[in-house]
Amino acid sequence: MKKTGKVLVILALVLVLLAGMAVTAFAAPGDEKDEKKQGDGKSLARLFLLYDPDSLDDYLAFREEHKAFHEGRQAQREQAKQDIRDGLNAIIDAVLAGEMTVDEARDAIETARANMDAARGELSAIGEAKKAENESIRSQIESARAQIKTELEAETVDEAQVASLLGQIMALHDQHLAADYKYAAQFDAVIAQYFPAQA
Repeated sequence: MKKTGKVLVILALVLVLLAGMAVTAFAAPGDEKDEKKQGDGKSLARLFLLYDPDSLDDYLAFREEHKAFHEGRQAQREQAKQDIRDGLNAIIDAVLAGEMTVDEARDAIETARANMDAARGELSAIGEAKKAENESIRSQIESARAQIKTELEAETVDEAQVASLLGQIMALHDQHLAADYKYAAQFDAVIAQYFPAQA
């Protein structure tokens, strides 16, 4: 095969690899709109204001940190995808510049593909664990919210009970945020293992 033909084959391999890797590799494990926003944040803030004002600042701080966490992770995912694209483009450039042989390029691409497959399996397991933990937390939050709703619909509202339930919700939000950080660290460790340049 002529050099031009080999380069075209490498380019085709790279494009196929890019399409598969960049789209799926760095999906957020278990984030699937993670949170259905765990109910209406404004109405929950109103409840804190009315029944547990001492905890309102903690709740608002949680919301801000949670939002910043997910925005930061999204930015990291986008950067990681771009880093993969850049790395594969560097292979193309090296072949075209004669700095890498077609066989070396093919080996580099195959190594990247094998790493991606291995990483994908581990990331999927992390995502499933995160999803299970978040579902448990979410169901407890929903239960507490249902109890609050029942209290608020009663003829006489037990304000101490509502405050206690809000405290439970706050503790569950803290658990959720801790889980976000825990699974993000696991995700990052897998990426560092298979793609040290992206870590």
